[in-house]
Amino acid sequence: MGLKFFCRVAIALAIVLIAVVILEFMLLTLYVKEQEEDVLKATQEPIVAGIRGLEVATENNNFASSTKESHSKKKEVIDVPTKRTLTLPTIHVSAVVCGDRAVEATTMLKSTTLFTKRTVQLHVVAEDQLHDDLKNIFNQWHTVRSGKVMFKIYSLHFPGEKFDEWKRLFKPCASQRLFLVDVLDSIDSVLYMDTDTLLLRPVDDIWDHFKNFDSWQLASMTPEGEETSLTWYPRFARHPFAGKNGMNSGVMLLNLTRMRAFGWKEKIIEAYNKYKLSITWGDQDLINIVFHDHPGLLYVYTCDWNYRPDHCMYGNNCGAAKDNGISVVHGNRGVFHNDKQVFFKAIYNTLRDFKPGENITLLATRLSENLKSVGTDPYCNAMVDSVLKYPKKYSVL
Repeated sequence: MGLKFFCRVAIALAIVLIAVVILEFMLLTLYVKEQEEDVLKATQEPIVAGIRGLEVATENNNFASSTKESHSKKKEVIDVPTKRTLTLPTIHVSAVVCGDRAVEATTMLKSTTLFTKRTVQLHVVAEDQLHDDLKNIFNQWHTVRSGKVMFKIYSLHFPGEKFDEWKRLFKPCASQRLFLVDVLDSIDSVLYMDTDTLLLRPVDDIWDHFKNFDSWQLASMTPEGEETSLTWYPRFARHPFAGKNGMNSGVMLLNLTRMRAFGWKEKIIEAYNKYKLSITWGDQDLINIVFHDHPGLLYVYTCDWNYRPDHCMYGNNCGAAKDNGISVVHGNRGVFHNDKQVFFKAIYNTLRDFKPGENITLLATRLSENLKSVGTDPYCNAMVDSVLKYPKKYSVL
């Protein structure tokens, strides 16, 4: 009798134990599913791949009041198949493309994808007539076909009734970057780069600067110059500017969520209305004005993240590039395409001709060979090792 009782108790306990294990497994499965959904939402990765569709733009009150076709029409979004990566969230990169900049822009965007193992989502805001050309270029990339790189293409959007006025401010469409907060309305953070820039190391490294933002900072920029006597803003600007020498907006990390909460668009429009007769460099001047008034919101990184012709035109005045290597090359003033500073042109041509999916070791080799043949500029040519530092380092991984 006693043995039967203990057997029944043991069986009951075993049943309870099995039930507990099953319950724990169900809870664990539910938790993993919730974590996956959270990561998917945070990285903004598309659920349905390989679909080209129309997505209705979410417009704010200023946009809703506009009667222009460009404001009321739907935003074309081109999606490319993707593979989700839960442990390494997607990196978002944005560019604005108008006129004849399609090849230059895709060369820049390609550079952000070469040295990383992470999925990269490209957000390209462009004139409608460029959409098909851009799509054709992207679809030739092996990294797009494999799902490592995704892209979305958006139509131009400017606030209020001044579409043409904003579009013509400084270079065509350059001011569109001022309003990425609205165009990329579901994106939390993005790396914005001018089309005439090139990233020479993993995009992960610049993205990691977001971790250095304090609880208030909402964007990052580099100084316009290192030497006050050679820098435009302290010498000629007729409006307020950020920092000692002003800031260059060619390479910016943007926390779009914080920018929306701050009222970024309204601050930009206010600055434009107040200083539009005093600005020379258009959208960059407006960004400087806003951060002059709110310096605590700006994170500043060093000139090696935005290395420009000015840094080696009259001697090396970017010590960080000499010490750390050059992370981003910025070919402003058209030096990627003219013969004024062939050092920069050689870098651009090498990246332009490199095909995604090729053996990455070839990139450093070709870059080294092309830089050896660009003449004897005593200052820029002295930076060859700084240009090659990261391509060589990451080509052997």
